[in-house]
Amino acid sequence: MNKALILLALLIATSTFAQQNPLNGYFIKNNNDTINCFLILRNWNSSPKYFEYKLSENGPIQKIESSELNELVVKNKIKYVRHSFDIDPTYLSKDRTLSKIDTTKVLLQQLVEGDANLYSLPSTERDIFLYSINGNNISYLMYQAEDNSTANYHMYSLNETGKKQKNDYTFRSQLLDDMASAQLSIDYFSNLKYDTKELIKLFTAYNSTTNQQQTDYTLCVRKKSSFRIRAKAGLSYNQMKLPPRFVSYYAKEVNGMGYQAGVDLEVLFGRKNIWAISFEPMFLAYDEQFLYGEGETASHIRTNIDYFVCQLPISARNYLMVRPNWSAYIQLGLAYEVPLNAQISTELITNGTELKSYNIKGAASIISSIGCNYQRFGCEYRYEFEKDLMKMTGVRVNFLRSMISLSYRL
Repeated sequence: MNKALILLALLIATSTFAQQNPLNGYFIKNNNDTINCFLILRNWNSSPKYFEYKLSENGPIQKIESSELNELVVKNKIKYVRHSFDIDPTYLSKDRTLSKIDTTKVLLQQLVEGDANLYSLPSTERDIFLYSINGNNISYLMYQAEDNSTANYHMYSLNETGKKQKNDYTFRSQLLDDMASAQLSIDYFSNLKYDTKELIKLFTAYNSTTNQQQTDYTLCVRKKSSFRIRAKAGLSYNQMKLPPRFVSYYAKEVNGMGYQAGVDLEVLFGRKNIWAISFEPMFLAYDEQFLYGEGETASHIRTNIDYFVCQLPISARNYLMVRPNWSAYIQLGLAYEVPLNAQISTELITNGTELKSYNIKGAASIISSIGCNYQRFGCEYRYEFEKDLMKMTGVRVNFLRSMISLSYRL
């Protein structure tokens, strides 16, 4: 019971620690209703499908789909606004990412607000930037990286493999023309990169020449990498092969159910965030009792297995499929266990006198897993390969485990 309470307390503490402070803001629905609220901002890998909010600081968390929003604002911090925009048909035919976008009334994240406005449409494939100058229509900043093209607006550069790749720098001349009235130095444009930091720098420079008050917003989307934390709990099926001294004149395999709880800390990387390193500190508990020589003779000796450990697995995880609401992955790693209260002992049934006691040693094992996530919920099956719990003691106790766990992303 005490172990179960410890595991429950761990889950509650993790959930409390991971709560993000809600920020005062508002959103405007498509029917023009304005809702003042406290918004909970997350780290997304692409444009969010929904937002979370509270009507009061201590109220319950509610959700609103992105498709229902016309505008969402956390004052001087975050702004999403729905707009239509134009994309040159040449790019629509060449770029698969652009061809998937409905350019009529898209919810964009605004990065700079002033005479020159900069917007972003984050994607797991690549980020898309849009802009408008002096109240003109919003347009796509024309950019495309491709290997084979003879178009005269491409310039050669070397990619990571050393092969020639043609990068489209049309967006430089596009901005140079539209910002000509500001008479900015050509240095702003000649080596301009298609990324958030450099584009914000350019748009800030333009707005400073027009004496227009500018608002800079925070990009609340993780780009190259992302960190996730999940609370995790589940059941384990344990198989322990005990030598004769613990059970009878013959070796015996003891099977039983245990339970586990902990956290899953995950860092994703790569352009599409399909690779990750995970660290999953877990508390695992398993208790078993049986009579010495059970089934052979009447016995006054009982064998007790107390197995309470902290497991520290680290794994490489690959997301085989990633969809807007769900994903599936496999992983392989190594887990080391630190015994907290782990021993195998024998005692007299009549008076509880302990006869022998062996402490379980820390041991490492290879683990493999397969899992899936749906929105914030996850399910995982893990197999832990055989290991010796009493290595270098002269006693060999082989142990392996299968685990099924449920998780919730915080």
